[in-house]
Amino acid sequence: MHWRAKGSKQQEMQFSDGTLRLIGFLFVLLDNNGVILLEEPEINLHSGIVIQLPEFIAKVQRSKKIARQVLITTHSYDILSNQGISPDEVILLKNTPEGTSANKVSNIKEIEPIIRSGLTIADAVLPYTKPQNIDEVSQLKIDF
Repeated sequence: MHWRAKGSKQQEMQFSDGTLRLIGFLFVLLDNNGVILLEEPEINLHSGIVIQLPEFIAKVQRSKKIARQVLITTHSYDILSNQGISPDEVILLKNTPEGTSANKVSNIKEIEPIIRSGLTIADAVLPYTKPQNIDEVSQLKIDF
């Protein structure tokens, strides 16, 4: 049944970027080959959909005989606030003078009490990803 009262077929070029990404994302999840790498899957998607992505991935993975490893890079509060995500599943990447460091959130002592207090991984981790001096961007003076 079509969701519109007077349904019509739509061509791929009529879909939004977000809809096309979701369709591609579903096909990739259903394929049984290799690791899935997703960079910022929240782009062009409504936050109501983004919030559901971790559960959607888990559901598809549970429905398959062979689950695939899914790696996601994100700055999305909506994704990282999902209660089903464990601190053992999140790796925090930080710029350092020696290059990028990678640490499991469960191994970062400053973050553990934040999560234990009941806040989400997003609340605990995202402040650590904020670029240095980012507050200065709003202080720029632009003369025209």
